[in-house]
Amino acid sequence: MSWSAYAKAIHALLNPLGFTRQGNDWVRVRDDLWERVDLQVIRYGGLTVNLSARDVRTAEILESIPCGEKLWLNPVTTRIGQLIDRRHREWKKEEPNGPAEMAEAVRVYGLPWFDRVRSIEDQAAKWYGRYWDKNPWRNTRLPELAVTLYRLGEVEEALKLFEAPERKTTPPRLVAECRCVERWLKAQASGPDEAD
Repeated sequence: MSWSAYAKAIHALLNPLGFTRQGNDWVRVRDDLWERVDLQVIRYGGLTVNLSARDVRTAEILESIPCGEKLWLNPVTTRIGQLIDRRHREWKKEEPNGPAEMAEAVRVYGLPWFDRVRSIEDQAAKWYGRYWDKNPWRNTRLPELAVTLYRLGEVEEALKLFEAPERKTTPPRLVAECRCVERWLKAQASGPDEAD
C-alpha cells in the first residue's frame, strides 16, 4: 500500500463536499469559515490526519490592524486521534485497509468537528477562551478573542481584556500584539472621524 492510496481515499471523500486539494491538504471555505484536512507523515513511518479551522473575516480584520509585525490568525487545529479516543492515531503503509479506515475516521469524527463551532459566539467561547480565566493575560489567543468580541459588538468587553496588568510570564510578542489590537479597538470605539 502506498501513501498515494491514502491521499486518493481522502480525496474521494472530501472532493464531493467542496474541498479542493492542494498537495496533502484539502481546503474549503464554508460561510466565513476556512476548513482544512491535511495528511501528515510522522517521523517513524506513519501517517495521520490534522484538521484546522479559522474564521476568514476575523483573519482579515487582524491582518488589517497596524502593528510592528503583521498580525496573523493561527487556525484552531486538532488531530484525528484526539477526536476518536484522545490518543495518537497513525496508519502505516502496510495496513491493507488503512486508506479506507482513515477516510472513514475523517467522515465519522473529522467532518463533524467542523460543525462544532459555526457562530462567532461559539468561536469566542470555545476557540478563544471568552470564559476560561479571570486573568486574560494567560490566554495566548487574546488578540483573536478581542477581535471576535468586536465582531459581536462587545467593544467594551474586548477593551476590558487589556485592563489587567500583564503577567511577568506573558511573552513580549503577545503583549505587543495585544497593545496593537487595544489601540485599534479604541480607535474603532471613538468613531470613524477620530479613527483616521
